[in-house]
Amino acid sequence: MMDCVGIDVGSKELATITRRKGKSSQLSTIANTAEKHQALVAHCKKLSKSVRICLEATGVYHLDLAATLHHAGLNVMVVNPKAAH
Repeated sequence: MMDCVGIDVGSKELATITRRKGKSSQLSTIANTAEKHQALVAHCKKLSKSVRICLEATGVYHLDLAATLHHAGLNVMVVNPKAAH
C-alpha cells in the first residue's frame, strides 16, 4: 500500500495529513517557510520509497515547497484546488 501525504497550502502555514498503511494521521500545521519545508522533506523520506505527496496550487505560495520536494527526489503532484475537493 502506498503512503500518501496531503498538503493544504496557505500563505503562512501548511496543513498536512499523512496516510500510512491505510491509516490517516492527525491533521498538523507547520509554517510555510524554507526551514519547515526541509522538515517536511525529512518526514516524507522516512515513509516508504513510493510515497506520493499531493499539494494544491495556491497562488505562488506552493511553488517553493513543490520545488523543494521535487529536488529532494520525492514524488510530488500539484493539483488545481478546484479539482481537489
